[in-house]
Amino acid sequence: MEELGRLGLVRGRDYELKIMNAQGQIINLPSMIDAAVTEGNDIFLVTSTPTLQSAVHKIKDKPVIFSVVANPALAGAGPDFTNHVSNVTGISTMVDFDGMVKILRECLPHARRFGTLYADNEDNSIFNKDQMARAMRQAGLELEAIGVSSQAEVVDAAKALAGRDIDGICQVPSNIIDASFAGIALAARSSKKPLFCFVSGQVDTGGAAVALSRDYCQSGRDMALLAARVLRGESPAGIPIALTSRTILAVNPSNAALCGFEIPESILRRAGRAAGR
Repeated sequence: MEELGRLGLVRGRDYELKIMNAQGQIINLPSMIDAAVTEGNDIFLVTSTPTLQSAVHKIKDKPVIFSVVANPALAGAGPDFTNHVSNVTGISTMVDFDGMVKILRECLPHARRFGTLYADNEDNSIFNKDQMARAMRQAGLELEAIGVSSQAEVVDAAKALAGRDIDGICQVPSNIIDASFAGIALAARSSKKPLFCFVSGQVDTGGAAVALSRDYCQSGRDMALLAARVLRGESPAGIPIALTSRTILAVNPSNAALCGFEIPESILRRAGRAAGR
């Protein structure tokens, strides 16, 4: 909303906006979107993968613009960023797997094996795990992965992972696991395994040492740029899906020390955010 204003679009003059919230309950999404369609709205702005999945299924003849979606293809937006559903476009927050591998190499040049947990009942989590493994293989690294199905399993799985022959933990994002990240951080500290992640908040308060995170605030601003183009007459069919335009390197030297390593000065100099100093 802030970015729409910066672009010269004034709420109440240039557009009306109704905000609807599923209150974290996926089961509420179909009826919520049905209600929004019935009201005759002209454009639909959606955040999160489940919301986009419902919108793609139910909205066929009005523009749908999304953000905070890691993998638009899994959500039904189309096979790739250019070949997408004609009434859908948006901003992907897919994590930078290759960039993280470079960070791991720089922080732990002698490391060969990393571990991660993933939610074996979340499509995005499985995708993230597989893509992290691919990026590591290309760099000559290995990924040890343990699947969980609920938050209750995370603590024990994290202890088991930390006890394996790994040089560090590189935790891929997942709804289930992110909600129980403290258990992973505790296992990392107890075993002195460096902890890397893809969510900057997990460096600030969650116990991780280094994060390479898409900027979710920026993804909202990027979404507004697309919305403005559609409001001014462009068709989503001609607007490619894009990655969030800003990525944050966040560090926490205190957490790194607790996990048994020191963040290189080269990483500290490049970091956009530093906590725990």
